[in-house]
Amino acid sequence: EIDISSMEAAKVNKSNGLTIEGKDFTIKFDERAGTLASYVLGGDTIIKNGGIPNFWRAPIDNDKGFNMERGHGEWRNASKKRNVTSEVKEVSAQETQVTFNFSFPDVGSSKMKLTYTVYGSGDIVVNYTFNPDGSKSYIPNVGTLFTVPGGYEKVRYFGRGPDENYLGRNRGSFMGLYSTYADSMTVMYMEIGETGQRTDVKWATLTNEKTGKGLMIVGNPRMEFSAQHYTPEQLTNVKLPWELKRDKDITLRVDLHQMGL
Repeated sequence: EIDISSMEAAKVNKSNGLTIEGKDFTIKFDERAGTLASYVLGGDTIIKNGGIPNFWRAPIDNDKGFNMERGHGEWRNASKKRNVTSEVKEVSAQETQVTFNFSFPDVGSSKMKLTYTVYGSGDIVVNYTFNPDGSKSYIPNVGTLFTVPGGYEKVRYFGRGPDENYLGRNRGSFMGLYSTYADSMTVMYMEIGETGQRTDVKWATLTNEKTGKGLMIVGNPRMEFSAQHYTPEQLTNVKLPWELKRDKDITLRVDLHQMGL
């Protein structure tokens, strides 16, 4: 068990937005949008934006076969029209909790609570609670999106691999320690759709091989994730692989679950 009181203190500043500053890190939150606006470590940005609720995946052939977007498309833009309230609690000099409460008018009474507990060490523990409106259609994805600067290309994780795998179709993907790159997580199918997911992941890292810096995400106890140079929207809006426009930044998806194939 870690003694929190032994950590370095972190300063909370609310004069120009919400900023938490430690010995070698600065974390900014956007209370209006309900996001982690940036994470700077030792002068290098490792997160440009994140914690954006995401309930959508790019339709695959089976999804298109039953017209998922017509029947369940309300979840695609639900997060874009979210309402947000926030609360900041300074538990101690070494621990600060930032809580965002979301509602999503496009999907009825669905609500979500996202709490970031920031420690003086620079570690962040995220608690995520989602209560969907039971009268609405099923949800393609439950998770969050983060934007990581290009350069953090090396991906390592402990979970099912080595190739993409999905709930209900992952028994042939065995648990292990795998290494890849962000570009390699995107499978350029003849017709573009959802791609790159990994399931039953205990932890994953993205590393900049030039600087040696990176970030780690850890499941509780497990999660799903992908790290690609394309957003779910980009994968939804095009049909053919050569129509994709590669982002310089990386979209890191941290999910509880995505529906099966």
